[in-house]
Amino acid sequence: MLTLLIYTPPKRSSFWKRLHHRLFWPPLTVEKKEIDGVELRYIFCNPFRRIHWKKVTAVCGGAAEILLPEGLEAPPYTHLKVFEGTSENHIEAARAALSVLKAAAPDPRRSKILLYDREGRFGELAAELSKLCNEMMVVTDRGDEYEALGDELLADTGKPLRVSEEMPDTRYGLLVAPGGFDRVVATDPGTIVFASGEKNLPLSGVVYYRYQPDLPEEWKKYCPGGISWERFGAALFAAGRREGKFDFPIKGYRQRICTDTAERVVERIREAVG
Repeated sequence: MLTLLIYTPPKRSSFWKRLHHRLFWPPLTVEKKEIDGVELRYIFCNPFRRIHWKKVTAVCGGAAEILLPEGLEAPPYTHLKVFEGTSENHIEAARAALSVLKAAAPDPRRSKILLYDREGRFGELAAELSKLCNEMMVVTDRGDEYEALGDELLADTGKPLRVSEEMPDTRYGLLVAPGGFDRVVATDPGTIVFASGEKNLPLSGVVYYRYQPDLPEEWKKYCPGGISWERFGAALFAAGRREGKFDFPIKGYRQRICTDTAERVVERIREAVG
């Protein structure tokens, strides 16, 4: 279930109207809707009163993830699970990178891919990426998680899987970090990076860090005022993915200065590695 908080204080109203609504309207009301099997819970807060956070917390029950209006923060004592746009971003980063790399079909004899995976969680992704390049390297603190994969690749393709705890001196044109970065790493200006979240992003290169699924346009009517369609769509998609309800391709690749289409990212990859 995805919970959305709606709170839009009126810009202008008479004293008597404000007083009436403060006294006779409830502090909040709850409404439920459903999108393709995913339940949405809307909490409408009385716009003429301050948000009653204890009641909001009681409605959520500590289990639901909540999406707040732009610029609104929940007090620390509520311990609400606020959706920040990154809870499922590691999954989307992996899917997004693999999708455009397969579409670009770079010459495997010329391309080199680096997978940044400190926790050793993306072995399956590494296996898929290794099919698209001549040289594959994994930067990880869990080299043991890649031992079996390295042996398998060497036996099947004759190509070694390089594993290191530190970034190599040799630069890689394609860098995939679905789990994000634990530190800022050095990259060349031409490097194409697929990461998740905004923490410790490389300072140079074309760096993608947020991914927009191709959600149906008719879902926009469920997006409440005060919450952008981008954030609503990401939260809804994450909720649906967790419940196994739906899956959609990635259409938007967000970098620092703009959002590229999947087609544009494919062009960038071909320009960078051929």
